[in-house]
Amino acid sequence: MWFYYFICLSLMLNFHEATAGGIESHLKSLFEKLRGREHIKLCKDHPKGNCLTVKATGLCEDPAWKNEVNQICPKTCGFCK
Repeated sequence: MWFYYFICLSLMLNFHEATAGGIESHLKSLFEKLRGREHIKLCKDHPKGNCLTVKATGLCEDPAWKNEVNQICPKTCGFCK
């Protein structure tokens, strides 16, 4: 009886090892896709911000305005990577 138990257990563990690698790779690709979408979502300029004027006046390079500009016009000012 114990012999059959160990055979079944070893088969289940081998199957689990084989499928765990596939599942892990699928989860990694899913998280990479979601992270990429979030990055794209965060890399959009605010719709009500006048980003062309901000860039033309040099506020993108001004260290005093860096935090505000990064929140309003990250794409136009080149803060997205």
